[in-house]
Parts: sequence; C-alpha cells; structure tokens
Amino acid sequence: MVDALKFVYTDLTRDQAGDFPITSNSTCGVAMNQNSYEATTIQITSDGIPLDLSFLNRIAANTNKGVLMMEAVSPSTAPLVLEIWQNGSKVWETSLALSLSGVEDMYRKVNLRSMINPGQQGPPMNYPDELSNGKNVVFLHGFSVDEQAARGWHAEMFKRLYWSGSKAKFHGVTWRGDDSGPIDPLYQGNVNNAFLTAPYLARYVNELSGDKILLAHSLGNMVVSSAMQDHSLNVSTYIMLDAAVATECYDPGAFNAATNSNPMLHVDWRSYQPKTWASKWHELFSALDSRAELTWQNRFPAVLPKAYNFYSSEDEVFEIYTNVLDVLTGVDLDFAFAFLDDTEHYSWHKQEMFKGLDGTLIHSLGATDWAGWGFHKNILGFRAYSAEEANVASNEVLVAEPVFRKNPDDIFSSQIDPAIVNEALAKGVPALSFAMGRYPLALPDFENYDMASEKPVLWPRNHETYGKRWLHSDIKDVAYPYVYKTFGKIVQKGELQ
Repeated sequence: MVDALKFVYTDLTRDQAGDFPITSNSTCGVAMNQNSYEATTIQITSDGIPLDLSFLNRIAANTNKGVLMMEAVSPSTAPLVLEIWQNGSKVWETSLALSLSGVEDMYRKVNLRSMINPGQQGPPMNYPDELSNGKNVVFLHGFSVDEQAARGWHAEMFKRLYWSGSKAKFHGVTWRGDDSGPIDPLYQGNVNNAFLTAPYLARYVNELSGDKILLAHSLGNMVVSSAMQDHSLNVSTYIMLDAAVATECYDPGAFNAATNSNPMLHVDWRSYQPKTWASKWHELFSALDSRAELTWQNRFPAVLPKAYNFYSSEDEVFEIYTNVLDVLTGVDLDFAFAFLDDTEHYSWHKQEMFKGLDGTLIHSLGATDWAGWGFHKNILGFRAYSAEEANVASNEVLVAEPVFRKNPDDIFSSQIDPAIVNEALAKGVPALSFAMGRYPLALPDFENYDMASEKPVLWPRNHETYGKRWLHSDIKDVAYPYVYKTFGKIVQKGELQ
C-alpha cells in the first residue's frame, strides 16, 4: 500500500459497520470522542503503521469490535495488509485485495448528446461485470443539465444506489436537455430534444443483455416514455423520479377541459369554449388524420405496466399557481443587487401557459410562437375571432381557420411528419393536467410513492421561500442519510439487489 489510504478509529461493532452512510457516529478517533465526519484521519504509509494499543484492548474485551473506517486518497491496486507481531516476530498476516480509483471508473457512461447510436460500452475499469447480478440500471438526468453536471448526477446516483444494496450494472446516460438562448432556458425546445433522443436510448438499451431497469429524473422521463411508447424500448421496470410529464399522458382522465377554476387554462381563454383551444383541436379529426395526434392525452399508455411514480408533493418546480401567471410569478427580486432567486418556482406551469405567447408584452421569456394560447390574428393584427364568434363557429370552420395562433404551417395538414407532431406537442399544445412529479397517478393497481412522506423531521435545509420541503432535485442534492429510505424503495421496486 503506497500512501493510498487513511483511516479513522471507531468504536463500532461489525454489525454496525455497514450503517455508516445513514447513521451518525460520535465515537470515533483515537479517544473515541469525535464525530465520524470530523475525526482525525491517519495515513497508512508504505512502511505500515502500528495500531493504537487502546484500540487493540477494545478488541480483546469485545471481539465484535475492531472496525476501522477507510478513506482512499489516491489510486492504487496494492493490497491492504494486516500483520500481527509478537516479541519482534511476525506471527500472522492477512491481506485484502484493493483497486482504488475514482467512482466514474465503476460504471458505464453513455453519451447521447449527438443523437447517434454510441454502441455498447465496455465494462467499467474498476467494477467488473462478474461482481454484478447481471441486471442493468440505466439512469437519465433531467432538464438544464450540461455534460459536466451530468457527471455529478451519475456519480451521485450510482453511489446512492450502491449504498442501498444495488448490485446492477449502472449506465449513466447524458443527453442534450440543456439547449438555451442567451437568457431564455428554451424548455419547450428541450422537450423536443427528448423526443429526438428517444430512439437512440431505445436502441442502446435494447441491445443490452439481462434485465433493464430504467430510472429517469424530471425531463429525462420524457425521453424514456417516448422510447417505450414510440420505439419499443423493452424494460423490466421503469422508475419515474420527479417526472416532468403531464399526468394526462398516462391517465386520460386527468385531462381537464373545465372552463372555470382550471389553473391549466390561460386567463385570456376563459370565455372561449374548449373546442376552440389548441389542446382540444385534435378532437375535430378522425383517427386517420395526423392532426388527431396533436394531444398529450393518453400519449404514453405503454409505460403503465412497468412504471412506478416517485413524486414529491412539495416540489416547487411543478407547483401550480392558482392566479394569473407571468414571467416573474414566484421569483424573488433583489433590486439592490440586480439578483433573481427562486426562478424555478412554478416553472413547469409557466412553460405550459406560455406556449404560443412569444412576442407578447409580458411573455418575452419562456414562450414559443407555436399555436398554444396565442390567438390567430387578422391582417390588422387583431384577434380573428371574438369569444362569441368562436363559440358558435362550426367544426368545419375551426378546422380551416383555428382560433389559436396559426403557426407553423406544418401542423395544419392532414398528414404531418411524426417528428413535427412531437415538436408541436413540445412547443404548441398546452397540457391540461398537472405534472406527474408532484401528484399521484389515480389509476387502479398503479403504485405512487410520495418521497416527501418519509422525509425525516431533521431536514437539513430550511429555505427562505420553501421551508423544509422536499424540492425538485433533492433526490441528489440532499445528503444520503436524509433520503436513503427513498433509495431503499427504488432498489426494492427495481429488484436491484
């Protein structure tokens, strides 16, 4: 061992040794009076180091003790050797084979950002496949995660699954969900990227041998859902984490066409009957017409038999605002420092509400110019229909001249390229239901798990706006001891042991 390890003395028994990631321990250090996270670390040198006599006496008094916590500080493949010496002579020796390197050497990394088939990835450098159970767990990050941030997501998810008992081969998938303009996150464009990525994910996963368990966070669930529905992705289990997908995609009954007290209906359309909305236009066409596919309703039914919904009833991104939304709703403004905070608040609701509103005075950010809640205008720039005129218009008239923004031309044809249908959903068809990531799916025999329900009382963060809520990325951002129950449930449902 060439100076690759440090250790900490502990008073743990062998039965307690595996609990270190989820329990606090204040009996560490030479004097057994330090917390584990701040205890004095001792370097193991190539010449070796004698163990403290008081630690050895504890073992003599209780043979279940003698646990040392090890910390790798440099790469090494040298074994850790324990020797027992008596009266100047070595009387016993044993060794533990080690291979120490960074955590990213323990799993496969799959890059789909270029939307090409990456082919099968070889075994990771420092976690041979023969140590696995033969299963595959494939994880996708969500929206606004660049390549560097994806590395953080993958490393953290791998470690937490491993600590929770997973023995599956881990595949960390990076995809292009972070396209943006100079100041605009372009969420809807990244929804379209999710659709474009789906066939490549399906191809990669379907070529794997062994069971395939898919995990996805936030908008990564759009990639997986489309891959399953549209590209025959074959999975054993699919676990949805904070899913940024409208509930109506899986439960058509969640589609809400009410004209009163419906927070998913834009305020400008409350006097217009549902048949005039972009979200209901598909109902005017037969199944043979591509325009009948311009709906989120029942978009991903193939997902249901394999899926579990891990949501947070406290999620701030998917929280629904019950009054009139604008760009700054929920945003904390600090004018003294020209600073914006809490920009994620209500952000999913906003991107649905702002479809079709690009160019309007109060929707310069987060909006699109595709159909949506924008109005078709006449040559003078006024609405082509008043509410009274629209509500009495025949179906034939609404097919030819819709009330909503008549853009782009590609979606006003009886035969639309499937890629354009998906792009229209992403950019021009507002959902009329809430996001799966904050609400349970109310279907028989479907399992929902509210991650916030098992949140410990001693939550480590008390946010100025959100208090002690389980927020959108807390599955990764909050330390493992506070969220380990959720990972235990993931390992159980995915049968990853």
